[in-house]
Amino acid sequence: MTTGGGTRSFTAMYGSLLGLQKLNLLDCITYLTGLSGTTWTMCKLYEDPDWSQKYLEEAINKARRQVIKSKFNCFSPDKLKYYYDELSQKIKEGHSTSFIDLWGLIIESMFHDEKDNHTLSDQRMALNEGQNPFPIYLAVNLKDNYSAQDFKEWLEFTPYEVGSMKYGAYIRSEDFGNEFFMGRLMKKFPEIRICFMQGMWSSIFSLDLIYFWNVANDSEEFWYMWTRDRIQDIGKNLDQFSKYASELGVPFPKTEISEEDKNNLKECYVFEDTENTAAPLVLFFPLTNDTFKAFEAPGVERLPTNMEEGNVDVSSFFSPFGTREVSFSEDNFDKLVKLAEYNILNNEDKIIEAFHAAVQRKKYQKNQK
Repeated sequence: MTTGGGTRSFTAMYGSLLGLQKLNLLDCITYLTGLSGTTWTMCKLYEDPDWSQKYLEEAINKARRQVIKSKFNCFSPDKLKYYYDELSQKIKEGHSTSFIDLWGLIIESMFHDEKDNHTLSDQRMALNEGQNPFPIYLAVNLKDNYSAQDFKEWLEFTPYEVGSMKYGAYIRSEDFGNEFFMGRLMKKFPEIRICFMQGMWSSIFSLDLIYFWNVANDSEEFWYMWTRDRIQDIGKNLDQFSKYASELGVPFPKTEISEEDKNNLKECYVFEDTENTAAPLVLFFPLTNDTFKAFEAPGVERLPTNMEEGNVDVSSFFSPFGTREVSFSEDNFDKLVKLAEYNILNNEDKIIEAFHAAVQRKKYQKNQK
């Protein structure tokens, strides 16, 4: 399960998956879930029906080219006309449109050189032989006049179905956006392109277009008007997730992090409920630079000549990896990928131990039946 964070999470997810691949654990993953920026990674990966069976360096090279390119072209006259034409076509097909659709087209321009005609149901080709983890894309349904704290519902999108576990209601993915009445399909429209889905899955679509225009033009004065976000409140976010699981009656371990660790996050945390074997064993990897500063690989200390390679600032006020950053330098892209990869590789023992513990739990539960 991955979380959001714009281009930062888009990039870091590649590193985490590469680390799992090098540990020969990528093929052990059953499900892969994403939110916001990590859904961009997933969509890129599932364009290739055999992506997890190939060495990920090729996919990372393609992603690097998209991340480091200038985003100015996203607001060129030709692109603005393209957005208008695509939104008009969507209306002609019978679908409604909103700002979210425009944001989806901008995402497409940021990470593709040409129009992306893929749809969500196309990803079934990447699953028909069980060759890849099953992708689950997440979005939050909100209500007008209610804050996200007061009302929110999780929606799940897969290549086969779209729906809500809360209501137990699902439709075929290719029917999303069609008109239904009393559970019956009334009007069938063409399946929408996946870029429009990405607009819904992205949590930063609410930022106005003026913001992205200034990002694309790299106005120095504009940057001083904004503060960089910091990776913080980790404990609060974990507590909220635990509370949400509790409200749904889903067994989940306590996720407590000490105050000391909150100020100096470790690379991996293991949460387990030893009294309830129905609760999952959770491995939590916050995006943090703990030992990577001093080690270029697990057990291999950095030489004075390459200490700069370990200087990856993911948490300070001046971090180049803020959520609003839509482009990275090539050097920063590579550093972030290597950091995420290292954090996986450096905790191989914890991961393997968790796998063994999970297997033992399954055996115990089977024997209890």
